[in-house]
Amino acid sequence: MTLRRSFHTILVMMVCASAFGAAGKPNKAKAVKVYILSGQSNMVGIGQVSGGTVRWGDEILNPVVSVYAGAYSPKADYDRMTPITTKALPAYGGTKPTPFPGGGTHVVRGFIRMKTSGVYEFNPGYSDSSYNIMEVDGREVYRKEVGKDAVRQGFKFVEGTRYPFKITFLTDAANGLGWSWRTDIPGTLDTVVKVDKKFPHLIDDKGNWTVRKDVWYRGVVTATANQWLTVGCGANAGSIGPELQFGHIMGDFHEEPVILIKASQGNRSLAWDILPPGSERYTFEGRTYAGYKDTTPSWIEGQEKKPVNWYAGKQYDDFVQGVHDVLDNFSANFPQYSDRGYEIAGFAWWQGHKDGNAAHASRYEFNLVNLIKSFRAEFNAPKAPFVIGTIGFKGWDMAGPHVTVANAQLAVSGDTGKHPEFAGNVLTAETRDFWIDPALSPRNQDFHYNGNAETYLNVGDALGQAMVKLVSARDTRTGNKTRAQLQEDFLKLKFGMFLHYNMATYQGVQWVEGYPSPAEFNPGGPVDTDAWADAAVSAGMTYGVLTVKHVGGFCLWDSAYTTYDVMHPDCPYQQDLVAQFIESFKRRGLKVGLYYCWRNPGFGDQFKVLPPECDPATHTLAEQNEFQKAQIAELLTRYPDVFYIWNDALDDQVMPAEEILTLMRSIRPNVLGSANWWSWAKKGTPYVDIAVKETRHFPETNQAPGETCWKLEQGWFWNKGYRAASAEAILGHMAKAHARHSNFLLNVAPDRQGRFEASSIKTL
Repeated sequence: MTLRRSFHTILVMMVCASAFGAAGKPNKAKAVKVYILSGQSNMVGIGQVSGGTVRWGDEILNPVVSVYAGAYSPKADYDRMTPITTKALPAYGGTKPTPFPGGGTHVVRGFIRMKTSGVYEFNPGYSDSSYNIMEVDGREVYRKEVGKDAVRQGFKFVEGTRYPFKITFLTDAANGLGWSWRTDIPGTLDTVVKVDKKFPHLIDDKGNWTVRKDVWYRGVVTATANQWLTVGCGANAGSIGPELQFGHIMGDFHEEPVILIKASQGNRSLAWDILPPGSERYTFEGRTYAGYKDTTPSWIEGQEKKPVNWYAGKQYDDFVQGVHDVLDNFSANFPQYSDRGYEIAGFAWWQGHKDGNAAHASRYEFNLVNLIKSFRAEFNAPKAPFVIGTIGFKGWDMAGPHVTVANAQLAVSGDTGKHPEFAGNVLTAETRDFWIDPALSPRNQDFHYNGNAETYLNVGDALGQAMVKLVSARDTRTGNKTRAQLQEDFLKLKFGMFLHYNMATYQGVQWVEGYPSPAEFNPGGPVDTDAWADAAVSAGMTYGVLTVKHVGGFCLWDSAYTTYDVMHPDCPYQQDLVAQFIESFKRRGLKVGLYYCWRNPGFGDQFKVLPPECDPATHTLAEQNEFQKAQIAELLTRYPDVFYIWNDALDDQVMPAEEILTLMRSIRPNVLGSANWWSWAKKGTPYVDIAVKETRHFPETNQAPGETCWKLEQGWFWNKGYRAASAEAILGHMAKAHARHSNFLLNVAPDRQGRFEASSIKTL
């Protein structure tokens, strides 16, 4: 099947990619991974970052500057002090604001009235005058101290309402220059990331756009940024294309550095401008259409041709030359990688709008097959992974020849079987699901997806996920080891500790109903995770798995996606228990895994698997899945020592295991994933790495990597009066598990103080 979620391309002369560097010398380090992205204007990148910065003007009302004696002091209360001079400012903002008096500390007061409701941010001052503190309606919205970066907070304005403002300048440089911009225009990157809280990895801890120091972007022909990957690698500094999210995915996937080279140009067709070399003329409805290098686009046989100042394939040649110019001078262009060389790791293609006439659309599949083969042959990369995004204009309401183009793009995907040579090395991602209506976008421009940044991010995500799937399948490798080697390493661990400790511990139940108050999670002091680890070591265990989110939805870490966790203001614990657990086990040489419970309708609605922010009663299945995927990504990103995710109730009707395992591997190539939901556990790899059985044994004939989970006490979670089984009984089950190609994961349930029962310690 083709991927529906959420070159292209040209490459380069492969300078002995894997084993040799750009100069032909053996590499000491692994070669840099080079991906080439190509297409027309939407690959160039028209996703809008913000509403645009506007100079202050008539929205500033009645500005007055007061000058106070002496240099600025943070201890001074200028609202209570008497100024040495006060001056009205008839011209404020614009390019020539009224000059300030000078001398002392300047404080400007007045009112702001915005013409359009929305959330705005500010840049008061310019150059040295930008060192100031700005308040609106008593709230600090901007602060930039000397030697520090600016810190901004958005302020929500209601159209036509006057709000008092104050700007206190911290140096003797002070003037009326300033800018503002709206941050919640639907569909801009500002709104998608900062307001809607999607794609949170795109901003850093200070609220600035993330800069990837392991992914370099280089554009040729258009979108010519040359920098570490961040926002602004689209058509201009205020736009993005698919490269942003694609680069994040590939940067996370590879241990090696990544270079993205994007060769793209707007208003170009595959049937004329980007026609691959060797393409022959063809006839459609009585007209002959150009082959490669022809200068007449089409003609009727027997009539005079009308040449133009262009030729079929000219843009293809320009793309190729642009990429060659970069890679033929690899060491000069990328001195930081000159000793490593590069490898052509894959191609990505997103194009098709210009081929939306019947003649070009009829030939699209044929031309795309030729394009794939041409790139690969020219750059000596015969099986390099090649991913394609369908066109998605107007979503599933698309009509006419554009549907023919989309169907052609789907047809070349290696999983359709139509082109057997593309099996396992070409994959098409369906993008029509990512269409967003103009009413929810920055502008009404369907051929540019209405400038909606979320669409461009989703397309980049789909292309990246498709590439991860192909790269993994091509090499049968993820990271440094094959999946089989990782499974073999897992089975060598033999014996682990399962720790069921969560809100159910304090409810006296195995499955929590509803949403108990975070105040109930109260161990009465720090949980001694060192004691857990010591007990594991004494029992001969080699790894541990903690229930970081169980039924009830309560999280044992400080999640960015919910307040229903250990850091909730009402929770007495106020510590990251996941980090504690990992640190304790890691110090003793034990490996660590995390248990995560998935939303599953089979639980019944009284059992709230998801926190209140994504309660199934008020959120769609798609929203629930996005929430859960975001938390999985958060856990794998925040805790790099985690080697294993234990997936509970991963129902294939709700969240296909294939999708979540692909996501996990795109973030951490060597991470392992299990599933205890039988329809997937039976399938085994490539969907799940480890099949799980709970208080049941695998058949004697089992050969799939397995994990047998057993309870030391009567329940998974602690309850008063529970006693541990004998060591003899546990050893018997362990021996049976090991004989059936399975690890043995023994559950030990901490009590409400986070301690093990004496009988449990004795058995261990």
